[in-house]
Formats: sequence, C-alpha cells, structure tokens
Amino acid sequence: MRFLVRVSIFYFFILLPVSASSITSTSKFKKNDLKPKFLKSGISRLNLVKINYFNDSDVNLAKKYNILTNDTLKILGIRVQFPPDTLDTTTGDGRFILSSSDTTIIDPPPHDREYFQAQFDGVSHYYRTVSRDKLILSGDIYPLQNENSYTLSHTMDYYNPNSSDDLVNQRLAELFQETIRLADNQDNIPFSLYDIFVIFHAGVGQDFSIEFDTTPNDIPSIFLNYDHLKKYLGENDPAYPGIQTSSGFIREGIVLPETENQEGSEFALKGIFVLYLGNQLGLPNLFDTENGHSGVGAWGVMDVGSSNYFGLIPAEPCAWIKVFMGWEDAITLSPETNIRIAVSKSKSEPHIYKIPINSREYFLIENRNRDHNHDKITTGSDQFGHRLEFNPFGNFTAQIDTTGGERLGVITKVFDYDFSIPGDGVLIWHIDDRVIEDNYYSNTINVDLSHPGVDLEEADGSQD
Repeated sequence: MRFLVRVSIFYFFILLPVSASSITSTSKFKKNDLKPKFLKSGISRLNLVKINYFNDSDVNLAKKYNILTNDTLKILGIRVQFPPDTLDTTTGDGRFILSSSDTTIIDPPPHDREYFQAQFDGVSHYYRTVSRDKLILSGDIYPLQNENSYTLSHTMDYYNPNSSDDLVNQRLAELFQETIRLADNQDNIPFSLYDIFVIFHAGVGQDFSIEFDTTPNDIPSIFLNYDHLKKYLGENDPAYPGIQTSSGFIREGIVLPETENQEGSEFALKGIFVLYLGNQLGLPNLFDTENGHSGVGAWGVMDVGSSNYFGLIPAEPCAWIKVFMGWEDAITLSPETNIRIAVSKSKSEPHIYKIPINSREYFLIENRNRDHNHDKITTGSDQFGHRLEFNPFGNFTAQIDTTGGERLGVITKVFDYDFSIPGDGVLIWHIDDRVIEDNYYSNTINVDLSHPGVDLEEADGSQD
C-alpha cells in the first residue's frame, strides 16, 4: 500500500568559492511541492540492536536463528543494474550513471563504488551521532571493482509493473532475491559476516509524487522484512528460512535507488536511506502508514523529518525513539519546582524526563534546538573532506578549489541534525505503551490519530 506525506520544498543553490575567484552554481531544484511517497514497510523481527522494550517472544527471533546482536553492525551493499532499455516510462537506460556532471549538486555522479561507500558513511555518521556513539555502522560495497555491477534478468519495468500493490511487492521481493543470488554466484560474498543487506539499483526511486509522473515504472524504495519475504518468496511457509546463500540465509533487506534526482529536481538519497534503515533497526514509522497523514511531522526522522533540508539533514529521532532504542535514559520526575532539560548536544544535564500518568502511559519531555551555538549556520563535510556551511534558507557553501580538479561529493557529515526542525524549545510527548505494543509489528502505532502511540502535544490543541 502506498501513501503520501506532504512536505514543502524551497529553492536551493550552492556557492562554490575557488582559489582564483568565486563562482555560483544554481541547482535545478524546483519549488514543485514534492511529496514523499513510500511503500508500506514492516518492522524488522531480527532485533539487531537488542531492543528490550517488549516482553514478546517474536523479539527473540534473532536468537532462534543464532544471529549475533550488538550495537556494532556491518552493512553489505550490492550494486545491480538492468539490461539496457529505451523505455519512456523509466528514468535512465537501466544502467548506473558513471560519467561526471558539472550541474548536479546533490549526490553528483559518477555513481560508482566510491559514491555508495560515501552514502554508507553518511548514514553511519547520522546514527552514530543521534545514538551518542551507541550504534556503530560500517559497510562494504560489492562488486569490489569501482565501476562494476551485477545485471538483472529483466528491464526495470518488470520489477515495478505499476499495477496492483500485491504484484509490486512480489516483484520487489524477486529483485532482492535475484540480486542476492547473482552476487553469491559471481563473487562468493561472505554474507554471514554482515547484519544488514542493502540493494542499490540503477535509476531513480519512485519515492516522490509529482504533479504528472512521466516515469511510473521507476522502482520504489522499501524495507523488506521477514514476513514480506516469507509471503512473496516462501508461500507463507512458517518454516521459510530466507534466501539461501553459500554462507547462510538472508531474511530481510532494503531496496534503494542510485539517486533521487529526477524531473529537474534534486533530493538526497540520505533521507530515504536513514528512514528505511530505521525500519531495519526496529523503528516504527510515526505517520499514519495507512493513508500517509503525518503523525509527528518534521520533528522526527521516522516521519517527514527524514526529508528535512532536501534529505541532506534528517531530523534527530524523537525522545521516545531514543529511549526505545536505549540511546537515552528518561529521568522519572517526582514533584519538583525547577528542572533543567539539556539540548541533545549537551553532555551535562539530563536530556529527557518522564512524567508517569499510569502504568502504561506517560509524558516525555525534551529540549530541541536548531542552532545550539547560535551562529545561524551548521557545518558539515562531503566525502572528500570539503568544509560546508548550511544556512536556514536552504543554501550551503563549499570551499572547493576547482582549479585543482576538486569537485563536490556526497555530503557525509553534518554537525546539527536538528538544523531544519520547525522551531526551538521544549517538546512534550504523550506515550501510550499499550497502543505501541499492540501495533508495533504491523507498523501502525500512529494510524489512529485520535489516540496515537507517540503523540506530540500541540500548543494550539489542534491534532494537525
């Protein structure tokens, strides 16, 4: 099932100062009201980060299959392309873009092995930062040759026939399985050494809704959990072991495109990657996954906050997710006169407080700040180490010596991941563990917006 989530898009440009003179390059990013459009994903049952939130036997599926669970996880990325085509209903010709571009600002080509390694570095930096160094991700990209990739048996339109949701889900499972088998047969990859599996396919993701979609057979991104693969590859056999490889079975994975840039618009792959990696880590979406209505808006990475600043600066997780994942402890309050709530960058005062309502409901209080050192910018760097400065208006500058052949690469580090949240101040979250527990595995904890599991208390009282 697909659903839409609306975000506002602003003009974007980048200044590239050079040693001899300054030049201005304007991206093709249009003010066209792009809307994220995601396939409904499930939740991982592998408990890779040892979530102990529920007393549910399903959470221990990882132990059943003897999967090692810890907070240092290895990701395997596999690059796969399609037979060349001349289709009008897909973006590109089925192959990766391996030539460089002087006009693309966000995620510029060539989209080779180094490019995808940089995408790994970007999501690794995000999760290491927001988890306060409690989640360390590293990864490898196959094939090992910089410009090589595996080739699927069908053109792109086969894997997204743009028909029923059921058939699309079936074909996405086939794409995932075929890619794993190709990689296993050609390179004998040691799959057992990895915890998370990501397929990067050539072309653009069908992850944003535009006024008139001229390429309806582009492939949507998705997290495929064990239940999905069991249904579409294992005929719902309760004993389905997963996709067999020469070194074990694979039961879950993520499907992503090489880029989200299309129709003259630019959007970073990082935001989509962080969102679906969240599902793989056990994080539920915080919007209404049945109809796409936003639940917590741009305040959280598991809602439209993943798309903040054109997907370059995903929002930090909300207070509940940080507690749920064990990245922060909530200090339970007894009646007091004054408390100090530190912003997430602080290393001193508590960051999250808990106010019990009853045995299963409570409030969480946190302090969120877009610009914690009040300099009206945040900084970052790309894969080549170029320093970047981002301002609140959707512009950033990069110090690049183009006379020496330097170029802008994938943006891998940002100092303030809350730089694009809607405002500053104290947020109060109403949490209902009964709703969360009952709807966790179906990924529907915020479907009932009259009583969601994770609810941001709004100052005007309007549930919007």
